[in-house]
Amino acid sequence: MKAFVTGVCGQLGHDVVNELFGRGAECIGSDVRPVYSGAADGSPVTRLPYVQLDITDRAKVDEVICTVRPDVIIHCAAWTAVDAAEDPENAPKVYAINAEGTKNIALAAKKTGSAMIYISTD
Repeated sequence: MKAFVTGVCGQLGHDVVNELFGRGAECIGSDVRPVYSGAADGSPVTRLPYVQLDITDRAKVDEVICTVRPDVIIHCAAWTAVDAAEDPENAPKVYAINAEGTKNIALAAKKTGSAMIYISTD
C-alpha cells in the first residue's frame, strides 16, 4: 500500500507516517515547508520521501497527487493554533487551510481514485 500523508511536520502526521511504515506501508510525507522540519528524532518519517505541498494551492495538490498516485491519502495538515484561529484577522487563512485545503485534497483523491482519510483531533 502506498500512503501519502499531509502535515508530517506536525505531531499527528509524524506519528501516522511512523505507524504506517512500521506496518509495512510505502509512505510519502508532505508539508508546506521546503524540507522536513518536524521532530528530528531519527524515526522513519525523517528519512522517508518528502514532498513540499501547500494544500491551499489546488493546481499543485492535483499535480502532486496525480504524480504520486497513492492508494490512500491520510490528511493530517491543518491550522492547529486554536486560540489564534478565533482572531478575525486569521479567519481567511484558517478557512483556506482547513476548508479549502481539505477540499483540494478530496478532489485530487477523487481524481486518482485514492481513498482519503481525514483525521481531526477536535
